[in-house]
Amino acid sequence: MGTQYGTDSFLSRTSTNDVSTELDVFSRLLVMDIPFSVSYKVTDKLTVGGSLDAIWTSENLGLLLDTTQIGALAAQGRLGGGLLPALIGIPQLSGGYLNVNNGKMVEGAADAWGIGGRLGLTYQVDPKTRLGLAYQFKTDVGDLSGPSTLTAVAGNDPLHGTVRPRDFQMPAALTLGVSRDFTDKLSIAVDYQRVFWHDVMKNIQVGFTQASTGQALGLTLPLNYRDINVFSIGGQYRYNASWTFRNGFNYAQEATPGIGMLAILPATPTANVTAGVSNLFDQSMKVDGAPTYAFPKTVTNAGLPNTSVPISVRMS
Repeated sequence: MGTQYGTDSFLSRTSTNDVSTELDVFSRLLVMDIPFSVSYKVTDKLTVGGSLDAIWTSENLGLLLDTTQIGALAAQGRLGGGLLPALIGIPQLSGGYLNVNNGKMVEGAADAWGIGGRLGLTYQVDPKTRLGLAYQFKTDVGDLSGPSTLTAVAGNDPLHGTVRPRDFQMPAALTLGVSRDFTDKLSIAVDYQRVFWHDVMKNIQVGFTQASTGQALGLTLPLNYRDINVFSIGGQYRYNASWTFRNGFNYAQEATPGIGMLAILPATPTANVTAGVSNLFDQSMKVDGAPTYAFPKTVTNAGLPNTSVPISVRMS
């Protein structure tokens, strides 16, 4: 996932002294999950399985905080370290800009490896009905680390150092599902999922250490994500031996409360629909295709500390 606002949006301006910084505000996050999995058929009806996953997380980030945000975060005890007095003591300071960017679209400048895992089972209630249960564990990835710069927006040269986003994890999730073959041609599947976002996205913690002096700056942004429920339903119709048609609907509650929203980590659309088709040319080749449409969703942030002014984000 990622956002790219460029260098000339209002997010690149500071409300303090109304300075146009022409700094790029952006985010790019990649989480790669490599599962090593096994399943075992316990009985004719019950199958159990699990996986141990290698997880690689990387990110690039351009984050601008103006002095009103810096002051609000410091007053709440969310900004500190040996670099803070020097930063806020700069005359005509308008903001601070953290840049973590290696210029690559896939591999981020800050990255780390870790592990994850899943357990699950399916149970064949009758020849046409199957139940499923799965649990995805919260990931255990080390603190991301990589080269970065910190710039005081007052005409100062950037400070070079190392950034360390701390304890950035993917959430645990519990999923229950049932599928039913109503006829030889028609099948319906329904899923319910509980995603435990609050445990991993209560705050985002980022540390910066200056290379030349070893002085540090610690930042904690309050997100306060909520645990959410996700509901999905999908249907499949086998028209003949070659053609199969599918459609589906997915609804997820909004995890982001307005006050905790960051422009670089905006709200996601909560409802989407899909349609798909498969064509089996012969026993050796099948072609599948499916478009997805996400309905527009708007979330508003009322202001400090995560944004200097109230903003609304609309995505679709």
